[in-house]
Amino acid sequence: MSSRRFGTRALLLFLTVLAAGCVVPTSEHPPGASIGAAEQAQSGPKAITIVLPIDPTALGGTIQGLGAAAVPTRYFKEFPNAYLTTLDRLDETVPWMATTVPSLDDGTWRALDDGRMEVTWELRPGIKWHDGAEVTADDLKFSWEIQKDPATQISTNGTARLVQDVTVLNRYTAVFTWAEPSALGSLAGAREFDVLPKHVLEDAERARLVDNAYFYDPTAFVGSGPYRPVSWERGSLLTLEAFDGYFLGRPKIDRVTFVFIQDTRTALANLLAGQVDVMWRVPSYDGARIVAQEWARTGEGTVEVQANTTRHLLPQLRADYASPRDLTDVRVRKALM
Repeated sequence: MSSRRFGTRALLLFLTVLAAGCVVPTSEHPPGASIGAAEQAQSGPKAITIVLPIDPTALGGTIQGLGAAAVPTRYFKEFPNAYLTTLDRLDETVPWMATTVPSLDDGTWRALDDGRMEVTWELRPGIKWHDGAEVTADDLKFSWEIQKDPATQISTNGTARLVQDVTVLNRYTAVFTWAEPSALGSLAGAREFDVLPKHVLEDAERARLVDNAYFYDPTAFVGSGPYRPVSWERGSLLTLEAFDGYFLGRPKIDRVTFVFIQDTRTALANLLAGQVDVMWRVPSYDGARIVAQEWARTGEGTVEVQANTTRHLLPQLRADYASPRDLTDVRVRKALM
């Protein structure tokens, strides 16, 4: 991970160096409240530029066939969108739009006698869409219907396909009934469940929803996250501005610009030249070392390497199956490790 020094104080921004990762706030700094700038000095910058290797597939929702754009799209989506939950820096699930994470302890997550399960989600009151309308439990039910309907091509691989029904209890509470027990019940982030605005999309043709301007045109998009998209030049850059009505408080950074540079060496050169502030991915561990060495010399920033991809060995210990047989020798296994 990396940070570049702006003015007299460092602005913490993250650079994933070994595998793709998403910047998420800690529980001490609620999701989206500052998007990577929780410790920013008041005199710090009001704009940052982030390099992605490819355009996101859409401004919101999860479009089928993400391919190489899947992970960078999830990283981007937490800027213009908010979700029921997110992950903190320890990869623990924390509430975002929800008041709490459903739990077996308080009865908001429970197994039913017939083999199904119920998960109750309660929204924070007062969450606003970018057009000023309030986010309600009706939006949760509508979002499930859209994602459940295969005709829409919206997120059919999300957890919505495992949910049998959504019942609205009141303005801010909805119960998700799952067809069977699942450990995924309390996960409802960018990977699992998109919250879409019913008042914007309910009259859209379902069979052509994937082509709706809402997902691709900043002037038609209405999100609930800390930033509003204002322009998108495909293959070049996408600009977002802070949303004054964001429910956790206006972001401290006024403008975030994503630039799309597919060649990692070019992106790295831009980072070293100070043309961009954050690089979502560097080409290799050696690339991270180049940045670290240069910034150590100039004092412009720091690099922290965080391994978030693991490899493991599982040697066969049964002599009649081990191949080569030397795997049964503890000295060989130690040498491998």
